[in-house]
Amino acid sequence: MSAEIISFPNKVADVLEEAAVMARRGEITGVVIGAMLAGGDTLTAHSGVNFRERGVLITDLNDKRTLDFIDVNFE
Repeated sequence: MSAEIISFPNKVADVLEEAAVMARRGEITGVVIGAMLAGGDTLTAHSGVNFRERGVLITDLNDKRTLDFIDVNFE
């Protein structure tokens, strides 16, 4: 699997830049990131969250994925 290289600006950069703006305003105090790299590897990082908070954010992401799957396949 290979990722398409998208010239700047792109939707991925837009999401990251908006999150950075929100963090600089103090609206985001913690983050967990999972990203697909162009070579197929993944990048994972976290900042401003403890072990429990990381779990909560990861669970929220998984719940959203499940709801999206249901919306696409059963509605």
